[in-house]
Amino acid sequence: MQFRSFSSALSSFLDRVIGKKQVSLTSIKRLSSRKIRQDYFADQMKKDPSLSSDDAIETFDKKRSEAEGAFLKLMIVQLTVTGFLGLALLKTDASFSIFGVSSTDAYKLRDFLLFCHAIIVTMSVVLQQHHHKLEDYLVAGIVSAGKPTEVYPMLMLKYFGPLETFNINVLPYQRHQFHNLATKYFFTTYKIFRFVAALGFMSFTLLIPLVTAISVFKDPSHGWVSYCAAGYWVAVMTFSTISMIIHVVGIPYTDYSYTMKLHDLQNTDPSRHKKVMEEIVRTNRLIEF
Repeated sequence: MQFRSFSSALSSFLDRVIGKKQVSLTSIKRLSSRKIRQDYFADQMKKDPSLSSDDAIETFDKKRSEAEGAFLKLMIVQLTVTGFLGLALLKTDASFSIFGVSSTDAYKLRDFLLFCHAIIVTMSVVLQQHHHKLEDYLVAGIVSAGKPTEVYPMLMLKYFGPLETFNINVLPYQRHQFHNLATKYFFTTYKIFRFVAALGFMSFTLLIPLVTAISVFKDPSHGWVSYCAAGYWVAVMTFSTISMIIHVVGIPYTDYSYTMKLHDLQNTDPSRHKKVMEEIVRTNRLIEF
């Protein structure tokens, strides 16, 4: 709040002095919680090198590996439940049973399967966030070690799983080698079909439960119980989507870094602060100091 008041006062001052569109003392940055955590962990490791020792890294890597294994097992269960939801939508007459559930009865169990799917997604979000926190610690350890960026792929292969390292590509290795027309064509084709494969996977894991939820709202098998199950699934998926945006995609933050630097300069060196402010007013742009 103190820095916001200081920033507002500076903005008002510049607006009065310049008399035109003022330079902004703040900026908008899109940051994910993962990026914020990684920066925080890296700062703490620089202050206390023992946090990034080999023993600490190995301990966190072991916990990360355990969390990743649990997450992958839960994903298999989620895919199985999603498959049953798909069978329920198809209303297939084929007679077979998995885990004691007959395919012919799947349509009547849509609300139950949807509720199970929501529970699994909730646990997946919890496990994934735990896994991400441990992973961010390892990323911070790699960055704080001060090693060249060229070795990052090898370190990632050491600590991370298949999902995180899927896009690692170091070809061609020698810097004087370049892609020719044939290799560009193959890589473009590869990217297109990789996108199609990912789109199919997303359609299976997202669209099938969504269509099932819509069908439950339109044709509930067990009255208000079906509505409650479908409503709970909608709430969980909304929570999951918002969680992904906050932790992975990123949300906008107002950056007061420059304002804080001006505030510190005013407290430590008022005369220099005055010169900096005069220069900002004269040039109508932020200057480095």
